[in-house]
Amino acid sequence: DSLMPEHGDPLHELLKDLGDIPTVESLLGEGSVDANDPHADQTLSQLNKTEVSLTLTNKFDLDKSDDGANNTRGLLLRQQRKAELNKLRATLHRMDSKTAFYEEQIDYYQQYIRTCLDNLATKAPGPGKKAAEVKGKKRKVPSLNYTAARLQEKGVLLDIEDLPGSQ
Repeated sequence: DSLMPEHGDPLHELLKDLGDIPTVESLLGEGSVDANDPHADQTLSQLNKTEVSLTLTNKFDLDKSDDGANNTRGLLLRQQRKAELNKLRATLHRMDSKTAFYEEQIDYYQQYIRTCLDNLATKAPGPGKKAAEVKGKKRKVPSLNYTAARLQEKGVLLDIEDLPGSQ
């Protein structure tokens, strides 16, 4: 129970089939291991493991005389693997085609963007901008001409000496 807490565990069935735990000497017969041998415990342990392994192998091994069924099963598995491999190859081919298509699309869009940027650089400036501003040159601010009377009206000049007010 400590090895297999679940009672539905297949290991329960195996251990039940094995029966009570026999001693190695009883399995091998008296005198199979020399009692004076310093490695007798290791030898007995190894023989015990071999016996359990053989029991499990005999319990779960398929009948070796059924080679026809094994060959048929192997053939069926090979055919299934071959069909799966063919599907994977077809998928790879489709993926390669899609990759090529999308790479062409990328090239097309990159060329389109370059063309648009080139056209923007060579076009005339938009409304409100002068051609000199687009090229990086600053335009000259035109000089303003005001009469003394106009400057006095604006409050820039307070008093005009030696000039009549009309000038």
